[in-house]
Amino acid sequence: MRHFLLIDDEEVFNMVSKYSVEMSGLAKEIDAFTSAEKALEFIENKRRNKEKCDFVILLDIRMPVMDGFEFLDEFSKYKNDECMECDVYLLTSSIDSSDIEKAGTYPFVKGYLSKPLTPEAMEKIKETVVN
Repeated sequence: MRHFLLIDDEEVFNMVSKYSVEMSGLAKEIDAFTSAEKALEFIENKRRNKEKCDFVILLDIRMPVMDGFEFLDEFSKYKNDECMECDVYLLTSSIDSSDIEKAGTYPFVKGYLSKPLTPEAMEKIKETVVN
């Protein structure tokens, strides 16, 4: 069981995603953020307190102020941190091929999923986070 972080500026999508994650039985804990900045602050606080960061992150791409790719750029600074064990999935309504291509340049991004989060998408996540 893993700690899920839901990052989407649309509260309704966080609620739908939270429900899907709860129904999957994969989460020991779920935190939702409507801004990427707040999610990074949360992660940084965990790191500062030397807590293990074992997250599955469901991240929207299109958000105001800091978008998903800007989040990934900041998050990539932690990639060599020994207390970080994170799998990131982009959960977006974007079907832009350049977004899909760009997502593939981040080694910790495990998948590109379409909104809303479905039980089928959770099965794909389950295959990678459990195995």
